[in-house]
Order: sequence, then structure tokens, then C-alpha cells
Amino acid sequence: MPENFGIIFRSRMLVYQFIHRWDVLTEARKARKGNKFWILDTEFWILPLMPLFDAHCHLQDERLFQHLDEAMQRATNAGIGGLMCCGNCEEDWPRLPGIVRRFPQVRLSFGLHPWYIGKRSEAWLHALKTHLTTTPSAVGEIGLDHALDKATFADQETVFLTQIHLANELQRPVTIHCRRAWGRMMELLDEKGWPAHGFVLHSYSGSCELVQPLVRRGAFFSFSGAITFDQNRKGREALITVPLDRLLIETDAPDLMPLLPPDAPFISGSQGPINEPVYLTEILKVAARIRNAPEQELAEITTRNAEELWGQLLGVNYFGFRNTIKLI
Repeated sequence: MPENFGIIFRSRMLVYQFIHRWDVLTEARKARKGNKFWILDTEFWILPLMPLFDAHCHLQDERLFQHLDEAMQRATNAGIGGLMCCGNCEEDWPRLPGIVRRFPQVRLSFGLHPWYIGKRSEAWLHALKTHLTTTPSAVGEIGLDHALDKATFADQETVFLTQIHLANELQRPVTIHCRRAWGRMMELLDEKGWPAHGFVLHSYSGSCELVQPLVRRGAFFSFSGAITFDQNRKGREALITVPLDRLLIETDAPDLMPLLPPDAPFISGSQGPINEPVYLTEILKVAARIRNAPEQELAEITTRNAEELWGQLLGVNYFGFRNTIKLI
């Protein structure tokens, strides 16, 4: 090709196909010298227009699992390039690896949720460690829930601390569920030790006053569809308080349905509409409005934060970030 020519590149994201790349159609037009034109088609790494990462969902839940092909197609079409799927109990852990084989943009966490500790087997810890050591994965969803019977609190703490210890042993990030137990969680982990390789407080419901103390302890904060409701002033105040470099967004699908436009399509279940990952776009819109930030900017930030927290699981530059290519 002659040396003195100009190329105008126009890029458009097509589809997400593989774990470590985005396929992009690049058209080079008006490259000419004299009356000659060159049309170049090539692929290269670039950040897509709206990179989104769903920081917490439960694709293995039967309510969503039976519609998974359609739900994942809708999510992909909406620009959601990654999802963290969290296991809750021994019964659903085996289903998770098959989801990744079908949808390589999904990443996994295995954990025993406080709701299910009463159903655990004697071999639960061995089973959990086996999943974690045979499948690239994080630990979660685990935690404390003081909305449950007080009689379970001591057992919750034992199971929670056991899994924190396992996460530290295996050098894995952690997803934490905490409901009405913020003071006790902080007291307990200040004494016994916090996750040493990163952690996220999923569907954060603590106060804005707790944000900075938790930031000092290494927390990331993930916000769900709960922030889409005007009456959730506490959640919205916390969202504004969280530093941008610790912010994530999630659907918690199939639960925590966000407020949707009247004409929005949805999957209908026996107990009403079912949340799905595509609605992350609605959560992003509201979060951007509350923070007075452009949607594109917030999408990029939360995706980068996902890389920061789960980078070893996502793969290096999972979303196409390259030192030689700047965000556009």
C-alpha cells in the first residue's frame, strides 16, 4: 500500500464469541491516492460500545434455567459480555460447570448460602473444595442473614468463617450476602480476618455511613434492581457514596426484578415476572442518573472493576482492554 494515504476507520461491535476477544467489524473507507481506493476488513481488540458485567446472578435457578438460551441471547444482544453466576448450595453446584460450557462468557462462584446451611451434608466442605479446585471459580454466595431465625445465627457464623478461610487458602475472591447483620459481620471479620483476595457485598443494603469503613477493609459494592425504586432512599444514598473504583452492578436474576418500562417484555413464572440478566441495562440507566454520570462511562467503570476483582478468573484483559488501545 502506498505510504501517503489516509484511512478513516468506523467500528461497530458485532457479537461476543470467545472468552478473550470481541469480534469487531472495521471498515476502512476513503483510503485513496489519486483514483485508487482500498477497503480493508480486519479484526482487532477494542472496547465495545456498552461493555457490561452482571456481578451477581443465579443462572442455575430452575425458574431461569429453563429459559436460559433465550435469556442469554437477549443479554448478549444488549451488550452484556460477562456474568458472575453464584451457586448457593450442594444441590445446585453441579449444574454450574455445564452453564459455562454452553456460555463461555459466564464465570462461576461456589458457596453455601446462609439460607441453605440447615440442609448441608456432612461432606459439604469437601464437595465445595472439590468444585473450587476443579473449576476456575470464586467463593460465594456466602454470608450472614439476621432476617432468619436467631437459632441459626451461631451456625451461620461457623459456616461463613469456614468458607472465608477456604477462600483465603485457595486465594479466591468472595461474594458476601449480608442482611440486617452489618455490625456483627464487621465485628466478626475484624476479629477472625477478612477475605484476603478481594470481596464484594452483593445487593448492598447497608448504610452510606458504613461505606468508607468497608472500603478501608477492601470491599467492592454491588447494586441490584432495588435502586430502581424511588422509595429506596437508603440504597440510593449508598450508591452515591461508594467510590467509583469499588462500584459494581448486578441483577441477582431471577430475583430482585427492577422497575421496568411498561412495555418491557419479561418471562412469566408461576409467581410472577422473572428477572433476567438483560435488565442490567435498566439498572445501569438508573445508577447513571443517580450518580449524574454518563451511562457509557459507568458501564466502562463497573466492567473494569469486575476485572479488578475477578481478573484471575476472567482472564487477562477479558473485555478487550489493551495497553495499545485507549477507551473511546
